[in-house]
Amino acid sequence: MQINKKLFTILTVSFLSFVLAGCSILGYTLPFGKRKESTEKKQKTEVTLVYWSLFEDYQVLSPLFEEYQKENPHIKIVFEQKDFDSLNSYKDSLLSKLVQGEEKPDIIRIHQTWVPSFVSYLSPAPSNLISVLDFQKDFYPSAQKSVIYSDKIYGMPLMFDSLALFYNKEIFDFAKVSPPSTWSDFADLAVTLTKSSGKDIQVAGAAFGNASNVAHFSDIISLMMLQSGLELPEDFTSPAMQDIIKFYTSFVKDTPVWSSDMAYSPLAFAQGKVAMMFGTSWRLLEILRENPSLSVGVVPVPQAVSNNSLTNNNVTSFWVEGVNKSSKNSEEAWKLLVWLSQKEQLVKAFTNSSTIRPFGEPYPRISLKQELSTNPYLPSFFVNAENAEPSVFTDASGNDQYVQILRNVIEGYLGGVNLEELLKTAQQEYIRLQKE
Repeated sequence: MQINKKLFTILTVSFLSFVLAGCSILGYTLPFGKRKESTEKKQKTEVTLVYWSLFEDYQVLSPLFEEYQKENPHIKIVFEQKDFDSLNSYKDSLLSKLVQGEEKPDIIRIHQTWVPSFVSYLSPAPSNLISVLDFQKDFYPSAQKSVIYSDKIYGMPLMFDSLALFYNKEIFDFAKVSPPSTWSDFADLAVTLTKSSGKDIQVAGAAFGNASNVAHFSDIISLMMLQSGLELPEDFTSPAMQDIIKFYTSFVKDTPVWSSDMAYSPLAFAQGKVAMMFGTSWRLLEILRENPSLSVGVVPVPQAVSNNSLTNNNVTSFWVEGVNKSSKNSEEAWKLLVWLSQKEQLVKAFTNSSTIRPFGEPYPRISLKQELSTNPYLPSFFVNAENAEPSVFTDASGNDQYVQILRNVIEGYLGGVNLEELLKTAQQEYIRLQKE
């Protein structure tokens, strides 16, 4: 029996309508029909990130955390500002937690020089969040040397810091002198600006020359070692190293511009009793907190003369954020850190901190260097930043055993011990610590 063409057409169109509409026949949904999409979004599993920090006030970061949690409602950030008797005890406690595989904290703040000791217990940044190539494009070389291992990123810097020379503007203006650019100029000025009464120093030309009451004495020696091109451990006993120690201690030993009777250098400087001292940006904040009315100038560290030109070196000392390898939320932790490291967030953090203190943490990104060019204090910390190097000898970094090596050399030499023997012992101790 021949089917009517018109009826066939009607049946065909009706069948296709059912198919395209995803309708059912006798209660069964056609498998090739278009399914109705759910209007409900799949809820992400709630994640709590425990963030251990040092120094930075929660007041600075809380607006950023609130913004991030609003954009990522499944994330809860628990910020804990840790307070230990010493940075060494913080370091030991934190490393012990990581070694034992404890899941918390998820995010930790560690000094840039700690990464080699911590790297086995840290989770590297997922390459889809930030690649090594992208990191190298905009973070300072000292950060790259500190956190990149085996072509993976193990720490995220949210700040940068280095050594600079602070000077008392009133003392300099009264003497009608300018800040030094070389070590020779520095030495001459230190003598010129020292005011003494008999053997008592009323105003020290520079906080320089011993280890007992000079903040960052080990950073200063590290800087001169770097400027001299010394390699450790082999050059510990070199004539150049001996010259460095002799030059440093001469400010106490030969031409006294500083003494152990002076107060700790940041306090003495804040009191207007020191013309020049070396320090980091956070040390300057301490001084300004102690004496907000102090007229402080900041210039780049002095350089050495080499082959009729000046060196261009500095030493860095800053902190980076890492992610606990045992954390179940390592990827979410890294998402937060990468977000915090973006320019927009860094600027917000700096702006927030500048409302409660003279300035925030200096930017870790090279592309933000110009943002601080008009700041009255910070530009000098970035001069030679591309050539700055990390050092295990930096003060207030939880590396007391290394700092003690240089302390023993300085105090021993000032006490009359043979310098060559002191440096041999220092070399041996350095090698021992490197093997631990």
